[in-house]
Amino acid sequence: MNQKFNFAVLLVIILISGCLKEKCEITSSQCDKQDTKSGGALEGCSFKQLRYNYTIRDYYLNSDECACNFKDETKYRYELVECCNDTDCSFDEKCGDNKCERIKCGDCQYIGEHKCIKNECCEDKDCRTDYECKNNVCKEKPITPIIEVVDNIIILKNKKDVTYAYDDCEAVDKIAYSTPKIMKYIYSRFDDIFDYAIIVTNFDTCVALLQENIKNEIKGIGLDIFDKSKIYGGADKLKGIVRMGSTNGLALTSKFTFLHEFGHNWGIFINSGLKDEHNHWDNLAFLDSCDAMSASGGQFILKEDGSYFLKQCADEWGYSELMLYLMGLVSKEEISNNDYHLLEGVDENDPFKGYNIKSTYSINNIIRLNGERIPTPNESKKNFKVAFILVTDKDGASSKEIKKLHQIMENYINWFSEATHNRANIDFSIG
Repeated sequence: MNQKFNFAVLLVIILISGCLKEKCEITSSQCDKQDTKSGGALEGCSFKQLRYNYTIRDYYLNSDECACNFKDETKYRYELVECCNDTDCSFDEKCGDNKCERIKCGDCQYIGEHKCIKNECCEDKDCRTDYECKNNVCKEKPITPIIEVVDNIIILKNKKDVTYAYDDCEAVDKIAYSTPKIMKYIYSRFDDIFDYAIIVTNFDTCVALLQENIKNEIKGIGLDIFDKSKIYGGADKLKGIVRMGSTNGLALTSKFTFLHEFGHNWGIFINSGLKDEHNHWDNLAFLDSCDAMSASGGQFILKEDGSYFLKQCADEWGYSELMLYLMGLVSKEEISNNDYHLLEGVDENDPFKGYNIKSTYSINNIIRLNGERIPTPNESKKNFKVAFILVTDKDGASSKEIKKLHQIMENYINWFSEATHNRANIDFSIG
């Protein structure tokens, strides 16, 4: 009975509250009239359209609270334009205030990427000394090589055209020469007949002694297969260039220096403990002769007690059998029984006590690390055509210089033949 009484009381209270609540006098239309729009700011431009954003404040009737509440909503308006950025315009126009405008460039300029770009050159003075301005591009001046051939010596009289200033040079005139330029001039006159080139000057230069590998097609000698001949005039046969100093230098007449620099056309590049980091035979490598590619400047001789001592080589320079293998002049079978040693001092503080064997190598060890030499000796070239080039100024060479160089060329021919045990020869003839 109490429960029924409580429910009846509650019902009466609810009915009384409803009757007492005032009626809401605000209508939906009144709320709608309060709607506002603000903004209109430019938000961005893309696809040739300007985008404006607006904030719409939308009022609505909340009957429970008898009030106009609101919610904000962003809306957009788009306006078509001619361009948003330069890429919307043609190549000779740029975008300004959403309109494509014609670009006007000054003298010695051209239109590119919707802007004015300065030409590489307008006059010859804008280029390097050995270049000229052609159609607003710096191009190498066409220089006529001044070449004279005397007793198979190719005399290039374009010293000023192939040399350049080299500040770090120790030579008096601080100049060096460009081997690519020299060879380009040579090939403007001669056919592609040279396997190698020897360059001499009658003036002092930087980097007087140096061998440059131009092209390598030999496998198994530790040198990558490559071809840089294009920058040297595009000669297909040219494999290397040797700088042999000047006509008044001692190196030019040195048997060791010639065989050493010319030998760099083939070595020493192999992966082996017998070589050092400068592409020479290590100064503690024991070979079978006074090899001109050795860093020691001598030959190790076996003593009666089983140790070795270093003997300085005088005029006995040549190429060891291992070097001849790298040059393609002996086969692996011919030296298969040979052992080559890397030595170490008995007493590191006293070299006169001699040397002992530290490690031993055979041709099979070398082939295992580097691969077999290809082409084989049966297929390798053994007669090498060599250009002997003398670079001078326009006055050329004196008769005394010609006579000296002619004798040097004869020496080189004989020294190379002896060093290879008559297995190969060099030919300086032009014909």
